[in-house]
Amino acid sequence: MQIHTFSEGDANITLDTVEFTGVPREQAPAFLDAVFGGRAWIRTRLFPASQVLIVPLPGDVTYKEPVLGTGNLTPWLNSIIR
Repeated sequence: MQIHTFSEGDANITLDTVEFTGVPREQAPAFLDAVFGGRAWIRTRLFPASQVLIVPLPGDVTYKEPVLGTGNLTPWLNSIIR
């Protein structure tokens, strides 16, 4: 996991190979709490083949990013597939 914060108030958070850009800095703690609390998950679709990492935050805020390279997921990403 990597977190880069910027003076404009945004943060880029990278989880394994998935990068979430433009996360407001004040939502970064809730984002990390959702990831480490087990609320983040991957939605898979067979046709067309796709995988999306979903991180729900309190207050109806949800971040979604596509997972590229569907055949080579890390062990952590494999463990959160629903």
